Amino acid sequence: MTRPLAVLALLATPLVARAQADDDPCNCDSETVSRRLDQMPVKASALVYASYGLDLTQGAGAASAFSLDRAYLTLWADLGKQWGARVTLDVGRASGPIVALPDGTTLDAKGDTKLRAFLKYAFFEWRPAGTGLKLRAGSVGTPLVPWEDGIYGDRYITRQFAESSVGHHSADIGVSLSGKEAKGLIRFEVGVFNGEGYGAAENDTGFGKAVQGRLAIDPFGPTARMSLPIYVFAMEDVASRGEDSIFTWAGGAIFKGKYLTAGAEYDGKYTGEVKGSGFTTTVEPRLPKVGGLLVRFDYFDPHAKATGDATSHLIAGVSRDLFSQQILDPRFTRKISAALTYERTSTQGTPASGADPGVFVHVQAGI
Repeated sequence: MTRPLAVLALLATPLVARAQADDDPCNCDSETVSRRLDQMPVKASALVYASYGLDLTQGAGAASAFSLDRAYLTLWADLGKQWGARVTLDVGRASGPIVALPDGTTLDAKGDTKLRAFLKYAFFEWRPAGTGLKLRAGSVGTPLVPWEDGIYGDRYITRQFAESSVGHHSADIGVSLSGKEAKGLIRFEVGVFNGEGYGAAENDTGFGKAVQGRLAIDPFGPTARMSLPIYVFAMEDVASRGEDSIFTWAGGAIFKGKYLTAGAEYDGKYTGEVKGSGFTTTVEPRLPKVGGLLVRFDYFDPHAKATGDATSHLIAGVSRDLFSQQILDPRFTRKISAALTYERTSTQGTPASGADPGVFVHVQAGI
């Protein structure tokens, strides 16, 4: 059997697992299964985010919409023990171009809003033997947002505060280095990126690169049943001549255990003489196999000296894993999760009747 056919055959085993009841589909012990997966030249996964939203804004007339928020298709290839490569397609609606008008203002031109596939991740990875380091080059994850997504696991409900309010990107084109020290008690990631995000080309005329770094210390250690990473993050987006540089920083802590995930973060953003700041706090109690609650509050003021531009965002709801099945190995898991949330966005100085509330049903399905 050729290699591509062998890969397809192994990926298809979940389709026959149910027909064999509780028997192991390949009649292999766990070590054999794990070894076979390690030997696979290419691994594949897919993830879909969908939602239904009901607009409760006064005068909206109960407007509602179904939405396919995101769909990801990932291929990962191990090229020996020290090398690897990943490609992830991201399906979504591309936002229209920002058009500059003669009076100096801008207009968001909606244009074509069909669902389209585009690259989010496309990188090579080098793992030097015995170091615990990972060096990635290409379109890679940035140090803060994907790391937080991995802890909270609620990206299908909402984006992280650092992305939605502060303006950080979840991926960018550049190079990154990550690793751990003291048996995993200390973890770090640094990188140099274009600074425009993975959805845009570099537009700086000079050096114009963004330097980012994250340092996290977990006093519980990597083997404990709970974690408490206490972290700091900083980014300096070095602008071209004649433009303002952007400096952002963040500090926070996230506790994650079997029955509770809770975190808080404070962020600052300086663009020239403009100083902004904000915070977010999240509490997610849960009962395994029953469900969980989610309460999150964000507040961000982009300009401390201006008035009327601070925004707050509240999310409150319930979530539940509707289906979860491990196939052969933890790396092959099928899962469907759903959440029902009430969300409300308010702007400083706006009366309560002018807030933007809504009710949403969020669903994610992953294989």
